[in-house]
Amino acid sequence: MKKLSICVMVAFAACVMMLTSCLDGSNAGTQTGYMYGVIGTLNLTTPVVYVYDSPWYSTQLRQDYLQANLTDGDCIFFAYEIDYGSEENADASTKGYLTASVGGWEKLSKATMFSSLQDTTQVFTSETTLFSVSLSSYFSKNIYFINPIFDEYFQGQENSYQISFDTNEGPEEINGERIYYLYLRTIVTDPGKTSSSSYKNQGPMIGVDLGTFLNYAYRQEENASKNSVFIKFKYPTAFDEDDSSITSWGVTDKVEFAIPSSY
Repeated sequence: MKKLSICVMVAFAACVMMLTSCLDGSNAGTQTGYMYGVIGTLNLTTPVVYVYDSPWYSTQLRQDYLQANLTDGDCIFFAYEIDYGSEENADASTKGYLTASVGGWEKLSKATMFSSLQDTTQVFTSETTLFSVSLSSYFSKNIYFINPIFDEYFQGQENSYQISFDTNEGPEEINGERIYYLYLRTIVTDPGKTSSSSYKNQGPMIGVDLGTFLNYAYRQEENASKNSVFIKFKYPTAFDEDDSSITSWGVTDKVEFAIPSSY
């Protein structure tokens, strides 16, 4: 399977538009583009990629799944083509999924979630600051996609990500909205080729599994007679001179998650 390079991911991360998939085959024509999704299995048997919780089937992804190159819960960025008028999609509503051709994919990092707040004063080993964090509209199977932006991101650089929240602190009420804060930390596991290509104020998309957090927050907000959960991400933007203490935090805009009827 041809993999997508980081160059392609960075170039398209900010410009991929939200797609509403049609399962009844009535949307004739062909659609091509790039998309973010989450690997899973439909009815416990069919490997698919979930796009906004809508399942897409691909023979290419099925092969990679069966070869253990992909597994349930993996987050991917992929190139696709859907022919809504094809024979495979004529009975999409009956099968319960769209059939797509996938030309290449790249597996994305996923943040590790901690349900107790980590130390927000001390710098972790190999931790780095972020320039900003861009939010997205991509949310599938409780996984939300965000885009950490580095001051400088080097070719071949690899990172791990940690997110923690404080269940004891509770949300902050702002203009009648209760805001939960999730703290994002970025650890450089491989600095990449620091003497070659780098990207200013860019970085790769990552997946954040919000399942545990949202189950907690949904209950809290239902008990408060609210209909939605609002979150913001905080991230270090500056360390002290000896890189031992965090001196400044950035914060994103809010993201709203409507409380579902069942969760």
